[in-house]
Amino acid sequence: IPVFSDLDSLPALPHRASIYLPEEAALESLDGLATLEERYGRQITAVYLNPGVDTDAVLERAIDHDLNAHPVCSIRAIGRDPEEFGDD
Repeated sequence: IPVFSDLDSLPALPHRASIYLPEEAALESLDGLATLEERYGRQITAVYLNPGVDTDAVLERAIDHDLNAHPVCSIRAIGRDPEEFGDD
């Protein structure tokens, strides 16, 4: 899987985004995702706000940016169980 140091480095709009960050970093990431949507002229299919990051401030920012946000575990959202991956 390719890794990028920041959202501005992405070569294309991602299909999905999974956010599992502290609140301040999550807010910055939502701003960046909204900028990417503006740049590419289309919406990210799903922005998953994993447990712990789904604070009121984060949810409000996602709504403000009209992001297709889902406050749900991204692993469960794709039909898998986090227990499948163990604690390693």
